[in-house]
Amino acid sequence: MSWCEGIQEPRVLVAPDPGINGNGLGRMILLRHPKSGNATQYLFVNGVLQELQWFKNLYGSWFLGDYTSEDGRMYLSTPVDPVFIMLPILDEARMKKGDDLGKFRQLDEILFIDGFPGYQQLMSVMENCLQVVCEVKEVGSLKFFRLDDSKVLRWLCYKVCQLKQTLPKLDKNYAVQSEKDTLVDAVCILGEYLKEEPWLQLLCNHLKLNILDVTGKTQVNVEGSKSGLCNELQEQSDDKKATIAKKGRPAKKLFIVPPFYSTTSSPPFVLETQPLPSLILSAGVSRKLVKKRGEHLFSVAPMAGMNFEGKHIDGHDVLKIFAAEGVEFLLSCEGKVPLSECSGKIICLFFSANWCRPCRAFIPRLVELYETLRKQGINLEIIFISFDRDEDGFKEHIKNMPWLAVPFDVNLHRRLIDRYRIDRIPSFIPLCSEDLTAEENLIECIEDYGADAFPFTKKRHEELKTIDKRKREEATLEELLAHEGRNFLISGDDRKVPISELAGKTVGLYFCAYWSPPCRAFTIQLTDVYNNLKAEKGHCFEIVLISTDRDLKEFNVNISSMPWLAIPYEDRTRHDLCRIFDVKGIPALVFIGPDGKVISMNGKFMVSSYGADAFPFTESRVRDLEAALRKEGEALPQQVEDVKHEHVLKLDMAKAYVCDSCKKQGKFWTFSCDVCDYDLHPSCLEKVNKDQSW
Repeated sequence: MSWCEGIQEPRVLVAPDPGINGNGLGRMILLRHPKSGNATQYLFVNGVLQELQWFKNLYGSWFLGDYTSEDGRMYLSTPVDPVFIMLPILDEARMKKGDDLGKFRQLDEILFIDGFPGYQQLMSVMENCLQVVCEVKEVGSLKFFRLDDSKVLRWLCYKVCQLKQTLPKLDKNYAVQSEKDTLVDAVCILGEYLKEEPWLQLLCNHLKLNILDVTGKTQVNVEGSKSGLCNELQEQSDDKKATIAKKGRPAKKLFIVPPFYSTTSSPPFVLETQPLPSLILSAGVSRKLVKKRGEHLFSVAPMAGMNFEGKHIDGHDVLKIFAAEGVEFLLSCEGKVPLSECSGKIICLFFSANWCRPCRAFIPRLVELYETLRKQGINLEIIFISFDRDEDGFKEHIKNMPWLAVPFDVNLHRRLIDRYRIDRIPSFIPLCSEDLTAEENLIECIEDYGADAFPFTKKRHEELKTIDKRKREEATLEELLAHEGRNFLISGDDRKVPISELAGKTVGLYFCAYWSPPCRAFTIQLTDVYNNLKAEKGHCFEIVLISTDRDLKEFNVNISSMPWLAIPYEDRTRHDLCRIFDVKGIPALVFIGPDGKVISMNGKFMVSSYGADAFPFTESRVRDLEAALRKEGEALPQQVEDVKHEHVLKLDMAKAYVCDSCKKQGKFWTFSCDVCDYDLHPSCLEKVNKDQSW
């Protein structure tokens, strides 16, 4: 269950300081809890997966700025080994049956869990993690993984040894108890992350422990603590019942949280995406904060967010509000501007901070929107209200802004933030008439559509999505790939190729980035398919790179290794195509047929599974290939014996393998040995049978 369902109040989260080597960007991702299987929120920041714990005194609240948060829970995030999270996923992926050890799978296949896209966010850290508990096969540039029970047991025993050494250092009570009791406690802690069957039982058998001693303690721990966020809504409901039953009783303890100030010089880290609508993160709170609570003040800052929840009022009223708050003038890059300058204009409020990386990343897009609309004669004015902690940060931030700003005053800004109910940054609020309803995801809407998002209403957003759908379903290649002043694509050797030359061809739109290891691996495979089709089919096939690289240097390195065409890096069309085709992960491959219509949104699967044989990459072609494979498999025996191998070989299917007879790469049907990992092409088996006459 997602934390955001039915929960609107801010929360306080104390998280480890990302440190000077990290960029501080993170995201909340939804994964299955490894023991219960329930959907649970985790924090993923700087390549480290963190689980969320919370605790609450019976009567507890938070002072957040000028208001009090009724929910007095404190949420804590602590690192968790991703291998725990992946164990049940890997167990399912190998499809083990009886004595059959199961199948090898590619990483992207393992991490594709329906309803849980968060697993794909872990792609960057998973390859090294999986090698600890998996058997690994390499076929060319591809790696395949299969969970290995013996490796899992060794890994679990290592975790137990670590805990046995650590527990006595944390609590003197462990130092005086027996070694067996400490061992039981260590296994009990691991038991909160392990299903009883097979892993906890396997570990207990190996350590010669009674599993009832472990599961009994684990059950007590589960019932006596709140780990993760699965029970958030139920707990909130229980709190409301308690409040009703004890209405009027004052809180016995309040946690004081100074608003928007840091106890350290480092800026607060913020979430890059916003599945939680009202999360508040600690600013620069280090591990010392947890150890020495009395010596530090908790410091919070609003999460960078995209949802718009502010109240819409008339633009003239905001000037009255500013005047009532003592604002005598606004600031521009040229100096002071009287409030009267904004009269009659369409006013939008922009809440941001210089320490917030998503804010800084969003400003160039907003500048582009502002200047475009002004050139179109739209009488628009943006007024910046700062979340900065000091005037130096404020001055640095407004250097990049062509619009106006409320003069720096922490107390004034706090009152305005509360008035417009801002609980995240960046936030963008158009002050429009009451008969207009603002689009609720304005930051994302502006990032996607720029000036076209004006006048920032839901109706306008729906119109833009309808246009995207039409382009996806009806647009020609010229309409999709061309841009104002550009009707060509570029190649790795700097040639300009007219888009019109793609007419009548099957075209693959390849979304990828050089920084992504899965993209680099798939590019090698796609290059082989491309070269084969060019040799066999001539000029009826082409690929166009839609880069998601972080900068021009990465783009140049990326395209230099590719034999196909690309949209120029500086062209906005790259971003538009990602939005139009709803690309949420890379690598992605969309195929467009000779008639200009989309024939497949799942081109990566087709190429990975069938290579050049999948051409022309239509659904009917894939069905034909699958039917042919089934027919081929039905004609093969389920198990055979080979004179060169001592064990029985079973018929199996693999995405890729190397034949141990001819040493050549194969795919699909193979005869495999479960005992010693021997693989044989069906054709090699027939050849051996004929040669040996048996």
